[in-house]
Amino acid sequence: MAAGQDPAALWGYCPREIDHILRGAAYRDQAQAWLVGRYGAVGFHQPQDYPNAPKLIDYAPPASGVEAEIAAIRRRVRIEHDTRQARGRNGN
Repeated sequence: MAAGQDPAALWGYCPREIDHILRGAAYRDQAQAWLVGRYGAVGFHQPQDYPNAPKLIDYAPPASGVEAEIAAIRRRVRIEHDTRQARGRNGN
């Protein structure tokens, strides 16, 4: 399996376990892609200004209902802010 699991063990997992494995692998891949892209961009444009690493493990319990919507809005605003800030620093 591309998620780093034994292919023969797939039939021993329930659908929820498979979902957790695939979501975890996707999150891992996204975090690694972000690190590679971000460090590459900063290393090229501003080698002295490396960013902080993303928060890879979230120990807080998952939010539900309104709290999840508020968290999603905050994430979108933060990403938009960081994108605009990054565009201003590299000349685009």
